[in-house]
Amino acid sequence: RDALQTMSEKGFGCAGIIDKKGILIGIITDGDIRRGLESDLLNTPLQAIMTPNPKTISPQTIAQDALRFMTQTPPRVMQLFVTKNAKPIGLIHMHDLIRVGLA
Repeated sequence: RDALQTMSEKGFGCAGIIDKKGILIGIITDGDIRRGLESDLLNTPLQAIMTPNPKTISPQTIAQDALRFMTQTPPRVMQLFVTKNAKPIGLIHMHDLIRVGLA
């Protein structure tokens, strides 16, 4: 329920799942939610819905490399968390790259 609320409020189409130390351990996307609609989604633990070990980039990654990583390295993704010491510090979405003319 909290993940859905966060996703709706932020409008990024995903929510990062962190552990007690702030380490990114998973991601829940709109697609994960759609696939979970057939089950009792609101009472399903996040670990059962999330994709563990999501793709991430470092703060030094240039936008063109991020785009390549999102589109050419399976699985293809729409969002990438920017992490430092495995903790999320930002998020880049495919729409961001389209907006600046890279995609």
